[in-house]
Amino acid sequence: MSGKQLHRDLLEELQCSVCLDYISYPNKMCENGYNMCGGCKGRLSNCPSCRGKSVKVRNISLEKLAATAIYSCKNRESGCGGTFTVNGKGNHLTECLFQSRECPFRKLSGGDCAWAGTLSDIPIHIKDKHCSETAEVQGHFKVKLLDLSRGRRCH
Repeated sequence: MSGKQLHRDLLEELQCSVCLDYISYPNKMCENGYNMCGGCKGRLSNCPSCRGKSVKVRNISLEKLAATAIYSCKNRESGCGGTFTVNGKGNHLTECLFQSRECPFRKLSGGDCAWAGTLSDIPIHIKDKHCSETAEVQGHFKVKLLDLSRGRRCH
C-alpha cells in the first residue's frame, strides 16, 4: 500500500458519518466502535452507522492519528487549494475566500435577501441587488447604510 493510499484511507476513517466533515477533537464512539464528531454525537441518541448506543469513551489512537493528517479545505470543490492540520482547520475556514457567506445586508438590515456566495462574489451581489445604478464596487469595499427603507442605497 502506498503512502498516498494510506493517507486517503486515514482521511476516510476521520470523516464523520453524520456531518460528512472531518471528525474534530474530541471524537466520540458508539458501543461498537464507530466514530463521530463530538458535536454530532450530542444531537443523536444512537449511532448513525449501526444504531448502537453512544458511550462516554474517546478513541485516543484515532485522535493522535488525526493530529498527524493533512486535510484539504472543505471548500475544495469551490476552488480552494488550502491544506492544513487539524489545529489549523478553524483558522483557515474563518479566512477561506471560498467559504460560502450570506448577504451582509441580511444581518445588517434584517432584510430577506437569501443570497449566499463566496467572499469574492459579495461586491458583485451588492452592486447588482443593493446599490443604485451609478454605484461602483471595486476591490475592498465599505458599505454605509443610509436608508434601509424601500429605496435602499449604498456607498
